[in-house]
This record gives sequence, structure tokens and C-alpha cells, in this order.
Amino acid sequence: MLNYNNLQQDFIRLIEKERLSHAYLFFGGNEADREAKIIFAESLANFLENKKFEKPTRPLIELLCLKRDEKGVIGIDEARQLKHFLYQKPINSERRTVVIRHSEDLIGF
Repeated sequence: MLNYNNLQQDFIRLIEKERLSHAYLFFGGNEADREAKIIFAESLANFLENKKFEKPTRPLIELLCLKRDEKGVIGIDEARQLKHFLYQKPINSERRTVVIRHSEDLIGF
């Protein structure tokens, strides 16, 4: 598994300086690397919402995790869910976070 301590510190500095961009893309690697990247993204969302850079132990209000549907794709229903989620104003954080698992399966976007 990859070590993300330096990346974590970089993101904390970006947040403190209010320089966080609107989107980041984490990609590549084997399945274990992909899972580590998902955990990192969820930890970032937890930091934005609760000031703890660790995997959340409970569902976060400002985090949406999109994944494949029963057909094995990320389709129009998920796109509508994403649009609705991002349209809403954040409550517990200044930002909302979306994690898209298996983004290669996006269709109709």
C-alpha cells in the first residue's frame, strides 16, 4: 500500500491557505492501490467536515460515494443523484465531496 503522509500534508496546507481546487483525480495502480486512494479521498472529506484526516467511522453529510449499479455501470440515475447532491449547499463543511468508484464505467455524462 502506498504512503500518503506527504500528500495528506499538502492537502492540509492547501485547505489552510484556502487554495483547494474544485476537483482532484486519483487513478491507476492495482486494486489495493485503488482502495488506498478511495480511503484517502474519504479521509480528505472527513477532514473537511470534522477536521480529522482519517477514514470516517460514520457516514458523512458532505460526502457522496458513487459506484456501479446492479447492471455494473454508473448511469443516468447516479448522474441525477450526483447533480442533486452537488446542487445542495454544504451544511457541516465549506465543500461537498464526491468519490466516484470505477469511474471508467461512467456512461451518459
